[in-house]
Amino acid sequence: MDVRAARGFSPAAGAGYGKGAPPGRRPLPARAGFSLLEVLAALAIMTVSLVALSGVFGSGLRLTGAARDSLLAAGLAQGRLEELKALGVEGMLDLLVDGRPYLPPPEVAGSDVFTLEETAHDLEGRPFTRLVKGQWLDGGDPPQVPPATLLKLAVTVSWPGRTGVQSLTLDTLLAKRGDLR
Repeated sequence: MDVRAARGFSPAAGAGYGKGAPPGRRPLPARAGFSLLEVLAALAIMTVSLVALSGVFGSGLRLTGAARDSLLAAGLAQGRLEELKALGVEGMLDLLVDGRPYLPPPEVAGSDVFTLEETAHDLEGRPFTRLVKGQWLDGGDPPQVPPATLLKLAVTVSWPGRTGVQSLTLDTLLAKRGDLR
């Protein structure tokens, strides 16, 4: 007598998973696990997703670096502009740098743009160049401002970027004290 037949299992009932299970036991599912093809497809989808995410993170880091550089440049320009505004036109006219006046008087400078200073700075390991230019403006707006008493100051900060030299310019108008009525 066959041992299998005694337990209620017969080859005639069909061998294989889920068929011909002994009485009182649940049959095994038809498929237990993943096929090689399913695993490879899942790995391919995951690889494509990770490559796309790495591109997003890379561009995010580049944009963060560019924003940091712009912020450093803005701080450098704004700081110098505030220092010069605190001096005022009279203070800049009285200021001597290397024995020469920092700001040429309107009669000497005319209405041309002139360079006041150019300095190099190293901020967070990055090179920045700050250029301060001035220009005496003829006439005034409003008309009650006497000629050549308005000074236009422009502070430009430049630095090397990924796509070439980047720059940021801040400017302001200053008047001699007492000239505005």
